[in-house]
Amino acid sequence: MTTRETSAAAAAASSGAPPGYAAAPLQLYPGLNMFQIMSGVSERGMRPEIVAGSIPKRLEDLVRACWAQRPQDRPTFAEIDAVLE
Repeated sequence: MTTRETSAAAAAASSGAPPGYAAAPLQLYPGLNMFQIMSGVSERGMRPEIVAGSIPKRLEDLVRACWAQRPQDRPTFAEIDAVLE
């Protein structure tokens, strides 16, 4: 996928980012540089930690679904909307 291409699955993945994630990835992964973070996310499925009990279980499940490594495994916006209703 080039930088000009996108998909609904990619958009759904970015929608699962916690507040501040895009602005401060280095704070989420102390000791790693941006290259290490990007590589970890894209090649090893690295994701930020969700502290147990910090958000309702249904929202935690939704965030994790949006972070699925394979785009086809991510929810559609209609599915996201259904969970959030």
